[in-house]
Amino acid sequence: MVFQGMEIHVFTHTDLDGIASAAIYTKVLKSTGRNPDFRIHFTEPHKLATSLRKSINPMKPPQVVAIMDLGLNRDSASGVSSILRKLRGLDVSIEWYDHHVWDPSWISALSDIGVRLYLDRSTCAAGVVAQSLLRRVGVTDDEVRDCILELVDLTCSVDLWSWNHPLSPFVYRIVGTYRGSKGDAFRRLLIEEFGSCRFWRDDYSDRLQRVVDAELRGFERVLEKSRSFMLDSNAKAVFVVKSPGPPHTSLLASYLMSKFSAEAAIIARPDGSISLRSRRINVREIAVCMGGGGHNSASGARVEPPLLVRLLGVVLKPVRIWWLKKNIPKAVIECYKEASHTL
Repeated sequence: MVFQGMEIHVFTHTDLDGIASAAIYTKVLKSTGRNPDFRIHFTEPHKLATSLRKSINPMKPPQVVAIMDLGLNRDSASGVSSILRKLRGLDVSIEWYDHHVWDPSWISALSDIGVRLYLDRSTCAAGVVAQSLLRRVGVTDDEVRDCILELVDLTCSVDLWSWNHPLSPFVYRIVGTYRGSKGDAFRRLLIEEFGSCRFWRDDYSDRLQRVVDAELRGFERVLEKSRSFMLDSNAKAVFVVKSPGPPHTSLLASYLMSKFSAEAAIIARPDGSISLRSRRINVREIAVCMGGGGHNSASGARVEPPLLVRLLGVVLKPVRIWWLKKNIPKAVIECYKEASHTL
């Protein structure tokens, strides 16, 4: 039941799927004719617990917390569950929409404390939100339904890597053009635009051109820094520590795997976050071994250098980069040995 002024906190991912999920969620609930008070929070899976703690006042909790396009992993599951248990004790209704792979123990633990889970690996997170809410809320307005279903098509064509919507290569590229508070402001603008069924604007074109130009320069720079290594006698991986900015992780991974004839790409960032991509290897098992999670062909994890390296890295960034280059391939090889490998 949605009522006037109901405070709803939405926690969603920073990518296109997370933005579209929030747009669909808010549009459907607004279509009821009431006016909930939405508070949108953009975060990453490994930062979800921190975002929940910082954003919700336990002395004045919201009526609803909705989480979308954010999967759990081994390192975050306990902390997130603890916070959600406390919120349920304050009579907060909690909904979670996701399309990543979940461990049965996480599903059981959250279900036991009353979190309503909507999980479906066959679609993108926007699809999960749309399927669930259109059915539960009973949207009858054909224009609203058509708008939502087209947004799902656009988003899933990116997130599931099918590229069958004509706007998907363009919208995909402009989402991450800003960072920090400016990036969040642009994401909120996109939520409003998507909610009004405006998926592209003329003023995005100049931004798109800048992104494409930066991508081309980025491919050249990254190629020089990349190196390949063997996971075993038959499987090659390519690894690079990537600076912020274009090209996007998945585009870069596909490019590097083609260039190096590799089965997997491991793309690290200076902060220790890692993206793993593959067309054949089950990289989720590697990510889980490293404390992360995701999909079989696209996953993520995070490594934390020793304290001394972190301290030195504050003033000498190359020290941190050196540690990442030395240790991440080793960790990936060890986890690969423990995994079942095939998709």
